[in-house]
Amino acid sequence: MQVCSDGLHGFRYLNIYLDALVSDAPYASPNGTVEIDYLALNFTGFLGRPDTFFGWFECSDSELTQYWYDAAYTNDMCTDVFLEDNTEPRDSASPGLIGEQVIHDGAKRDRDPYVGDLAVSARTMYLSHNNSAAVKNVLVDLAEHQRSDGWIPPASM
Repeated sequence: MQVCSDGLHGFRYLNIYLDALVSDAPYASPNGTVEIDYLALNFTGFLGRPDTFFGWFECSDSELTQYWYDAAYTNDMCTDVFLEDNTEPRDSASPGLIGEQVIHDGAKRDRDPYVGDLAVSARTMYLSHNNSAAVKNVLVDLAEHQRSDGWIPPASM
């Protein structure tokens, strides 16, 4: 298993730190003990399972096959219901997308549907799960914000 510089690998939702601000001294210090009795994760992204796959890719090159499954997994992590309060920058949510399934720009970045991601993600989504709803919702939203001179915004507005 590979480990990132912060000691974590592949977990995108949670970091727990015991820390204190310098300005809080001497009333708080960054040492001590934390006990966690219970921890739960509400995974809201699309959970692809073997029975949900419509198409797949395998070849004699195991690395190339792994790239395919990594792409499908990335789509699963980035496909979720669009919520007004989890998009960056704040107040950039598009009313037409609220409550709709979309492909977000990254599982932990700005969480805003972005047209550039669709060039690859949409094709992977169609083949891997034959799911067009998330792609359609983002394309419809971008088209609704198209200007009269033809310019289409890169993300929801």
